[in-house]
Amino acid sequence: MKNALYIINGILLIAVGVLFYLFLTEKKSNASIVKSTWTDTSKSPTRIAYFEWDSIENQKFYKQMQDELNKKNEEVGKKKLELSQRYQTRLDYYNKKSMSQVESEQATQDMHNLEQSLRSEADKLDQDLNDYVVRKKVEFNDKIRSFLKEYNQNNRFSYIIANEPGFIFYRDSAYNITSDVIAGLNQIFSKKK
Repeated sequence: MKNALYIINGILLIAVGVLFYLFLTEKKSNASIVKSTWTDTSKSPTRIAYFEWDSIENQKFYKQMQDELNKKNEEVGKKKLELSQRYQTRLDYYNKKSMSQVESEQATQDMHNLEQSLRSEADKLDQDLNDYVVRKKVEFNDKIRSFLKEYNQNNRFSYIIANEPGFIFYRDSAYNITSDVIAGLNQIFSKKK
């Protein structure tokens, strides 16, 4: 029995050694790939352009998206109110009715089941609303990214960022591309209609 443990430990030790060797040789091959694809940009200046996010928020296309999200939120609010009213109507029905002990227990169970069902429906409405909001915002941001990628085809800028109040403390207005971004997005969103 003791010899069997020594044999098993020896096999495990060899397996760990092989895995360690494979791990180290794999790292070296990946490092050589990274080195060969890296481009030296130290000789070219890093230029960062920016646009004012609050200027985007004041545009018609952004306000339309916000109105659409608000409308969807109101629809979900109305549906949740209807669910609440259904619950209250059923509760009022049972409260007005004189019932025996058995009927009372059945009514309590019915109300519990209804509450669980309505809560599930409300949760689904909330989840659907959240999914919709995220999808709309992702679509909006994708349009901005797409425009900026096209705008920067000649690689004038290394980075283009959105300036939000309190985010950037100093900026050179020579790199402010807000008007170009707004003009381009206006064209993109006017084509949408």
